[in-house]
Amino acid sequence: MLLLALLAASLQFHDPGLLHHLAWPSAAMTVACVAALGVSRVSAHRRAVSEARDLRDDTLADELKNAVENGDLELHYQPQVDARGSVVALEALLRWERKDGRRVPPDVFISVAEDAGLMRRITGTVLDSAIAQVAAWHRQELPVQVSVNICPADALMPGFSRSVLGLLGRHGVPHESLKIEVTESTETHDLRSVAEALTELRIRGVTISLDDFGTGHSSISRLRLLPVDELKIDRSFVSRMATDPQDAAVVRCSVELARALGLTVLAEGVETAETQELLEGMGVALFQGWLFSAALPPDEVTAWIRSRDVASCAMTCLPREAPAEEAVPPPGQADSLTVP
Repeated sequence: MLLLALLAASLQFHDPGLLHHLAWPSAAMTVACVAALGVSRVSAHRRAVSEARDLRDDTLADELKNAVENGDLELHYQPQVDARGSVVALEALLRWERKDGRRVPPDVFISVAEDAGLMRRITGTVLDSAIAQVAAWHRQELPVQVSVNICPADALMPGFSRSVLGLLGRHGVPHESLKIEVTESTETHDLRSVAEALTELRIRGVTISLDDFGTGHSSISRLRLLPVDELKIDRSFVSRMATDPQDAAVVRCSVELARALGLTVLAEGVETAETQELLEGMGVALFQGWLFSAALPPDEVTAWIRSRDVASCAMTCLPREAPAEEAVPPPGQADSLTVP
């Protein structure tokens, strides 16, 4: 009964009558699966990241600072597609190769960046570069949406939403061409302030996606509090769902919950046609994973896009002249995101 009460409290925020559209056994299973399996998955993930960080040498933080200063961090883009394989969006993923040629796993250097106080600058640089890239694609008549990851702490920076809108205006990119993926991997106690910043973006046309669903902190609480358009099911469940009944149950429960809340579902970690078929049978509409493409550098992913259909994200995704008041960040807000 306690599990059902928790789900009921979450759903009441969206629609007091919404529980009538969700069968009670499915509701119980949703909470049970996410609570039981989600915690174990994220615990294992944290242990792996901790072990990897212990292996880093003392110079890694200094190297990362230099890489940020010199623009040595690169963005690769992984396609997000619909059931026909048409490109709907591209997720911007950060990559770092050290001077000695060794690649540093993102989980490791992001943790180093957080410890070194570099995340504010990295977030600003990634947003600026990704929005500039989507503007270039639009000029080539490739009307795609770009997806950028942020953590809740990014949205708490003063003037965050205005700075994002300013970047869109500077590059002449329509708001609908940007998706913000909010990660669940970090705990945030001021979710209401995060929600306010994201709501300002959402009402202007930016898509908001909840990333890593089921593996992070208080998944259902975040669904209740944040202005979410899309739920992104984590790869740790998707990649094994064809062979693990528990993972398949978690995915099915998550899809049911998203459907009840009126959210689009995107599954990441799709590596086989069998997995895609199972997901389609559950009602999943969007997919991301190696079955379609790895994350690629801009020139390679551009060629990949041209070999596929670009799913229409409406004419709003085509370049247009930005309103004059959004061409630059408002006074006093320009330094929220530090962009070189």
